[in-house]
Amino acid sequence: MVMLVPPDEDQDMAFSCLFSDPETMKFLKSMMPIKQSSIPKSLLGMINDREFLPPRQIPIDNGHIDIDEPYLIIGCCGLDNIDLDNRCSDASVILDARFWHSGASTEAMYLTLKFGFETLCLHRVGIQTAEDNVDMHGWMENVFGVQVECIKKEALYLGHDEYMDSWEYAIFDHEWYITIKKELRKRRRIKH
Repeated sequence: MVMLVPPDEDQDMAFSCLFSDPETMKFLKSMMPIKQSSIPKSLLGMINDREFLPPRQIPIDNGHIDIDEPYLIIGCCGLDNIDLDNRCSDASVILDARFWHSGASTEAMYLTLKFGFETLCLHRVGIQTAEDNVDMHGWMENVFGVQVECIKKEALYLGHDEYMDSWEYAIFDHEWYITIKKELRKRRRIKH
């Protein structure tokens, strides 16, 4: 029997084993590493030296990525529920709370949306968040310039007979090419 339960710190070792298994992760190649030299100095005191991973070469489909100094995995991002027939998908980003407001989510979402719209030729990418995630609402509305598309009442189960509303946003290919791509590039100073 499978049960879905909210994560807690007692499960850290189980998640660590799950996320470090190469076979389990072979299709989930969207972890977000950040080099030690790129970490804002204000955050370094919050990071234990044991969290850093050693420099290494990470294989990818057409080659590899060289990480030439210690690094951290600070989150993951990607596209889910990809429907190429209807040219739509959902996007998500999960980021270590210590790196909220650091610009890492903007960079991750830029790369995710760029892949979705420019490589997969998607028309629509949906983004869902909880009703109390005020930062995400502000990010979607102020940075992306999109408004909530719908609110699904009591769509997120919190346990103990408690539910929360889900706020749904959508970004369309024409918005990506006309405004959103430029805004994210400006905010991240991305040149390509």
